[in-house]
Amino acid sequence: MDNMAADIPEYCQVLEIAAADGSIKKLIFPKALDLNRPKRPRTTFSKEQLIILKREFDRNPYLIGQERKELAKKLELTETQAKFYGIFFITNEIIFILGKTLNQNGMSRTVP
Repeated sequence: MDNMAADIPEYCQVLEIAAADGSIKKLIFPKALDLNRPKRPRTTFSKEQLIILKREFDRNPYLIGQERKELAKKLELTETQAKFYGIFFITNEIIFILGKTLNQNGMSRTVP
């Protein structure tokens, strides 16, 4: 990997990270990727918000337009937060259903 610098395109940067075993891993990223920018804080839903969101998405998993706007306003969330909760909820339901189906068929599953 010593000749790695010669193989790196001009538009890339190398980031060195110490692994758990003490070895150094070299990762290549595009320079345009701003690795130093602060991350957006993760949204934390209250217990009441989660209960209401789950109930609403059980009733209608594809909230759009005015329904989503009203739900977001009622829960003091942005429409985007309400939308992404719905996407997360639907994705987890699909993973759960696929996992059950695979397990019933004697297949193992790997979920990222």
